[in-house]
Amino acid sequence: MERSRYVLLNDIDEIIMPYKHNNLMSLMDMLQKQQPNTGVFLIENHIFPKHHFEPSGRFHLPQWSDVPGVNILEHIYKEDPDRSIYHPHKMIVQPRLVEQTSVHEVIKNFGERFKVPMDVCRIIHVRVALRGSLKFEQLREDKRLWDFQEKLIPNVNKVLRERGCWAQRGGADGWEGRTLEQMNLAQLPWMSPAIFIGSGGGMLDAIVPTLVEQTSVHEVIKNFGERFKVPMDVCRIIHVRVALRGSLKFEQLREDKRLWDFQEKLIPNVQKLLLGPVNHELCRK
Repeated sequence: MERSRYVLLNDIDEIIMPYKHNNLMSLMDMLQKQQPNTGVFLIENHIFPKHHFEPSGRFHLPQWSDVPGVNILEHIYKEDPDRSIYHPHKMIVQPRLVEQTSVHEVIKNFGERFKVPMDVCRIIHVRVALRGSLKFEQLREDKRLWDFQEKLIPNVNKVLRERGCWAQRGGADGWEGRTLEQMNLAQLPWMSPAIFIGSGGGMLDAIVPTLVEQTSVHEVIKNFGERFKVPMDVCRIIHVRVALRGSLKFEQLREDKRLWDFQEKLIPNVQKLLLGPVNHELCRK
């Protein structure tokens, strides 16, 4: 932290994209001159629903068709944030001016905070729709990511080639049929399944690490055992956040009090954490 001028606090699938600069450093140089006392820069999140595709197929690249995940170049339609409700941001911070932070907000800092205008910088986040009730005509076109395609595509191709993700059945460039020594892996204790996937939205729940070589956020890219989707009545993820299906009425939601079964341990542990030496002064306020 002492050597870092800025730290980006964002997820791996969120791209903090400058819209008036060619890179983040030139953007931050401008912002810092305009906001010299600011230590926290809040960047607005913009959702690009992954089920809407750019119609020409310009970036539907055949060499990527068998690679798990989402080709972000194919998604150019974004939702306008609903600013009538809480809309989370991600952050670029000066670490020397921040003592404590959460995911979307800084809890304790020593400088000012500044919400960066969306025409200057915003997050490109390709994922499931947040405002599912919006019609296609209500989405906005945004091709900013295309400005970087000449660097992005060759770099992605290079990584896929190095990691062996262009596997073809029986092909020399893939991993199929290769020995563990050829893949530079130690002898593995084979067991099945290798991957357990939770019921909530395809979220990866748990893996047997010795049977997984490469993974992304929600999907395993390269593994050696089987995959198993755990039934939701056995195990599922509890995720308190802004609504994913905002069009649902209250009557359509289901009650789930499972977390209450652990309250006797949870509440004392949270209180212990909040009243620790780092947070004591903050909590008294």
